Amino acid sequence: MVSPNYWSGKLVDAMPRSSGILPLSVALRRRMSVASGGLFLAVIVLAVVLHHGVDGAWAVADRSWLALMVDARQPVPLSLAYAFNEVGAGLWGAVIIPSVSVCVVFLVRGPRSAGYLVTVMILATLVTQLLKRVVARPRPEGMLVTSDFGSFPSGHSVQAVVWVVALGLLFPYVGVWVAGALYALAMMWSRTYLGVHWLTDVLGAAALGCAVALACYAGYGRWLRNERRPRVSTSHAYRTRHRRCP
Repeated sequence: MVSPNYWSGKLVDAMPRSSGILPLSVALRRRMSVASGGLFLAVIVLAVVLHHGVDGAWAVADRSWLALMVDARQPVPLSLAYAFNEVGAGLWGAVIIPSVSVCVVFLVRGPRSAGYLVTVMILATLVTQLLKRVVARPRPEGMLVTSDFGSFPSGHSVQAVVWVVALGLLFPYVGVWVAGALYALAMMWSRTYLGVHWLTDVLGAAALGCAVALACYAGYGRWLRNERRPRVSTSHAYRTRHRRCP
């Protein structure tokens, strides 16, 4: 019978070799803290403006973008948007994708990194639900899917962005960032294409997701940095151990 360590070793072997997660110097930690603070401030300001219904350029942009999305609706893009709606919620968004992500990070990076990913996803969800209830922004009329209360911020978009940024920090490869950015942008587009959110809902969600991921990483990045995998992979150790067995 093949040991579970054999498969975890295979997964480690398949990852690109690197010195570890994103290096976190004191200067970089300070910049991350400043960036996350600025993003949080921007989200709070936008939430206050939306809560009090202050009209402005953002309202014109919201209405114009929604009209553009409605006029651009076609069968193929609609099918794609519906697919992203399912991926970002329900069984896929709440259980399958987070669980698989945490398991992969646990096997490749270790329990501390997996704990970081769990923390940012839970924290992002809590802050999102709090803002939804405080801001209480009505959703656009004529949305094509059923959704919960509160338009600001977009829960789908927050989870997509915080997940992408967290994985990008844990696995600092160009391919991870490019694929993640495409996924996050597609999720944000799908929410407006289906008429579930205003443009400022998804932009605020992107800022919130980045802020949560950066703030947690700035606080615990040094702790994560000390998490190391041995240079000899588990699969190699497994083969060596069994070659020695009579």
